[in-house]
Amino acid sequence: MQDTFSNKIVNIGYDAKLQIMRINYKGFGVSELYREAVTKSFEIAYKYLCNRWLITQAEFRGVSPQDSHWLTNEWGPYIADKYKEKGIARRKTAVVKADNVFTDYIAEKVAEGLQNSEECQFFDNEETALAWLLA
Repeated sequence: MQDTFSNKIVNIGYDAKLQIMRINYKGFGVSELYREAVTKSFEIAYKYLCNRWLITQAEFRGVSPQDSHWLTNEWGPYIADKYKEKGIARRKTAVVKADNVFTDYIAEKVAEGLQNSEECQFFDNEETALAWLLA
């Protein structure tokens, strides 16, 4: 794995072998740390023009409504525009669900808000998520 970033709520890395972003969230997404993680994810992905993301939320406890709104209404359109500048129309994101119904609900609502720029599917485990992502 190359190009990594970590803070208290996330481990991020670009997997050069599979050419995917791997993002593993844990704990509650405190706003400052969450926004830093989202921004770093995009910076690394954009460096490689990587449009396939594997997000694991098994140990994640969610984010605030304000951060969900920011992700859907500000960050999502921003990165969609940046990718379009490079000829990439959509991202493909596989999400390994949390063991927390509330977190899964928020993630699904965010995915609905990003559906114009992202194809997103939810999975119970990483194996099936990777199979779909790499297909």
